[in-house]
Amino acid sequence: MRRQEFQAHDLTASGFDRFGPAAYNRIKVTRSNKMSRLLILSSLLLCSCVAEADQSGFAGCLPDGIKPGDVVSAQLISSGPSGSEVKRVTVEQILNNLKAVCQDGKLVDSNGREIRFYRLTGCWGNPPFNYQEILDTQRREIDDLKKRYTVVEMTCNPDGPLIK
Repeated sequence: MRRQEFQAHDLTASGFDRFGPAAYNRIKVTRSNKMSRLLILSSLLLCSCVAEADQSGFAGCLPDGIKPGDVVSAQLISSGPSGSEVKRVTVEQILNNLKAVCQDGKLVDSNGREIRFYRLTGCWGNPPFNYQEILDTQRREIDDLKKRYTVVEMTCNPDGPLIK
């Protein structure tokens, strides 16, 4: 059976035309399908815009040098001849877990505490002679920051575990 295309001028005022009431119903179905497709496409576009706004909302409040895709922590899951499997957690994932929002140009968590980022040191192949002093100073700085802020400690080795 060959499908015929109908236009609005094919219909008479009573809703019937020379082809009978079936033609009128086919036009209604075609218009309904077009509206459904338009509604679905509009919804997808709106969802992608909302997702984009969420990502850029963080980016506007992130400090210089920190991006949503930066690795906060990395855990070596497995290592073998075929390669290593590393689980990485990004800044964006951490901020989503903290339910962070951008407020007055600053990132704050769900409790209203400002969020600060701290890049860890200690990824040395051969540590400097004063490495213990460097790590102790780092720990004191982080402890001081945690008194006032939510601190996100960022790994110095995004490829895997800390180098020891």
